[in-house]
Amino acid sequence: MSANTCQHFDDCSAPICPEDSSSIANCSWFPGEEICRRLNYQKMPIMNHQRRIARATDKDPERGCFTAEMLKQDCRIMKGIHGLDPDAEITRERVHKWLQEHPAITAAERATMRARLPKGTPFRRVSGVFGMPASASPAGSATEIVSRDHLPQEERQRAVERELYEKVDSGGGVS
Repeated sequence: MSANTCQHFDDCSAPICPEDSSSIANCSWFPGEEICRRLNYQKMPIMNHQRRIARATDKDPERGCFTAEMLKQDCRIMKGIHGLDPDAEITRERVHKWLQEHPAITAAERATMRARLPKGTPFRRVSGVFGMPASASPAGSATEIVSRDHLPQEERQRAVERELYEKVDSGGGVS
């Protein structure tokens, strides 16, 4: 990367730069490190996966490092994701093993996941997830009530009952 091609050149500390082929080939990234801020690169799979991993790991660098090759893999990114141990040498074999343990999502799997949600349903954080009262949700997290209309009848009833129990337990009473 050169100063004349990127407006963020002077103040950017992202270890993986889309304009620098050597950083893509040789660098690793830890959750919590900076991600490229250029708007024309925001939709690149590497940058998108960096943002998703940072959210899933709460930017915890103890979760290991991720190479560009690992970040290109379109795998499931969930809370338990771990990269490679940075204390051991990052070899081609270790990266290949990680890629095998985190297979790419096929088009059929992606279609199945999308079919489970009604058309146009956004992904949002919900207060009271897994029965946890809204008051116990992490500070600063977005807590929104999401419509339960898309749930099957039995799950809808359980969700309503959970909310009622939470109101009673918190002293709010039932109205």
